[in-house]
Amino acid sequence: MQNILANVIFRKLFAPPLAKKIYRLFGFWPNNLFLYEQALQLKSNKIQRFGYTINNERLEFLGDSILNGIVSTYLFKRFPSATEGELTVMKNRLINRQTLDWIGEKIGLNSLLPVSNNNKRNQHVLGNTLEAFIGAIYIDRGYKLTERFILKNIFKKILVDDILFQENNYKSKLIEWCQKNKHSYDFQLIDISHENGRKIFTVQVVINNIPYEKGIDFTIKGAQQKAAKLTLEKLSLL
Repeated sequence: MQNILANVIFRKLFAPPLAKKIYRLFGFWPNNLFLYEQALQLKSNKIQRFGYTINNERLEFLGDSILNGIVSTYLFKRFPSATEGELTVMKNRLINRQTLDWIGEKIGLNSLLPVSNNNKRNQHVLGNTLEAFIGAIYIDRGYKLTERFILKNIFKKILVDDILFQENNYKSKLIEWCQKNKHSYDFQLIDISHENGRKIFTVQVVINNIPYEKGIDFTIKGAQQKAAKLTLEKLSLL
């Protein structure tokens, strides 16, 4: 225990600036700092080391594959009733270029970029860097820490549901229609049951005190979306 504490104190005092920044942002110490330095070098850079051009292309390739696998597993477990097509749509919304750029900025990855890279900022830099950074973590610290990094910094720091339902936010469409036409509305939670140890929520849309369609899902938001979609279809609004 004393050795571990001494090691932490030593690192906090004498670790390179980049290692300290990574620890402050993400809560872990790099073992091989060169991997993270490489992950933060843009493709446009022409830095030579050991006879090789150093940039983040290879780590980005690896990180993209790791991110796809972990996100796919997360969605598979969270939405057990979703079809293969629905899971694919959700995955594409979570890890497209625009979303990854936004996530990279949200978690502070831009603060790690060297000044030279900031001067060369172009489209999708942060998204590409995020994938390369994930690749560096995987090579340096292994799968478990990589998975924890993704779950903590992507699925706990951002509004995942807002991203998943942003293109087909049936609830918002229904609310907008009700408000425009001065109808009262409610999304009533009418039942909670259990299946294989998981809760199943049933939500019913009520407009002007008249019950409309029901939605059933493993999350309340999902049930609301399904109920809203069915109601919009019944009202011929879709």
